[in-house]
Amino acid sequence: MQRAMQYIRQINKTIDHSMVADYYNIISQIKDIEKNKFNDEFTSFKKLNRLKRILTLSNNRYHQRALSIPPLKFPQDLPISAKKQDIIDSIKNNQVTIITGETGSGKTTQIPKCVLWPVAA
Repeated sequence: MQRAMQYIRQINKTIDHSMVADYYNIISQIKDIEKNKFNDEFTSFKKLNRLKRILTLSNNRYHQRALSIPPLKFPQDLPISAKKQDIIDSIKNNQVTIITGETGSGKTTQIPKCVLWPVAA
């Protein structure tokens, strides 16, 4: 079972970069293996190898999605774009941020991008 625990450690190292849809299924199956529900070691390794394949595919999908995120652009003709850094700082430093502006200033379209900006940058 020592070798199985090494497999589990390898899986746990990369599971954070898997798709959410796969994450909980993998965790659940690892718990079953750790509880030694499968009495023979062959069955445990068979399940662990299957989980490693699922995790590899899931990690690949995760990274492909991360690479396909389009760059965030802030049109300079919108007044709210000039205040982008002030908005980001205010959101980071305050529990509540109230933003007002004229109709058409970009509040609805640009503020969500400001919230994503620190993550995407």
